[in-house]
Amino acid sequence: MPIRPTTMKPLRVRGNASALAQVATRRRGTTDELGYDGDWERLRDYHRAREPLCRHCAQRGKVVPMKHVDHIIDIIDAPELRLQDDNLQSLCASCHSRKTRRQQNAGSFTEVFYPTWLRAPAGEVTLISGPPACGKTTYVRAHASSTDVIIDVDAIVESLFKINPYERTQQQLLTATHERNRLLTQPMKPHQVMWFVTTATGHDHWWWQEKLTPARVVALSCTLKQCIERLRADATRQSTLERQIAIAHAWFNPRKR
Repeated sequence: MPIRPTTMKPLRVRGNASALAQVATRRRGTTDELGYDGDWERLRDYHRAREPLCRHCAQRGKVVPMKHVDHIIDIIDAPELRLQDDNLQSLCASCHSRKTRRQQNAGSFTEVFYPTWLRAPAGEVTLISGPPACGKTTYVRAHASSTDVIIDVDAIVESLFKINPYERTQQQLLTATHERNRLLTQPMKPHQVMWFVTTATGHDHWWWQEKLTPARVVALSCTLKQCIERLRADATRQSTLERQIAIAHAWFNPRKR
């Protein structure tokens, strides 16, 4: 059962920089290998005509001509989105270079899942945490307004790939995490609240609290027995039930992870 929302001060977490700073350089491949062919050139030209200004600058109230047509989710992470116009954005040279550096700094899995470059959002953030099947998504749906920003990797997987999020592949999870990181950097409108949903516990939980500096931390609680009972009763988790139960055990026994 959920407990009442509590307000916590972020805990200063130190000592994790060396582990998070180990970044690997990706091999991008040739333009042909990446799919920059005639079909891409036609779509690029169409998008350039449709969006002639830099999108990131426009979000900051600036009018700057575009220079590059950029894939929001990188081709390496989601080749199936290569020719999807809604995965494209116009960027000026400066914004494109900034995004490229950020991606290069996110070369390792650790850096992708725990992005050290992330700055705290400018608006109000509520962090929702708890073990699997404790009702995090249900809580957010009940309390968030229609204009709020909800950042939940499972929901992102479902939106991007139209699949059961609990049956995602590692590559799909990585792609969704890149999209989560992008969403975390987007400007927020006045009176919007960002709801950040995570199963992180222990040190990982405090890492996110340190990064996001949330106004509220809502901890949803249940026992391990209750968690496993809910997992077994959830039809969407049956194909990966064994893995889900293992995650639950790891959440309640972090030293065994």
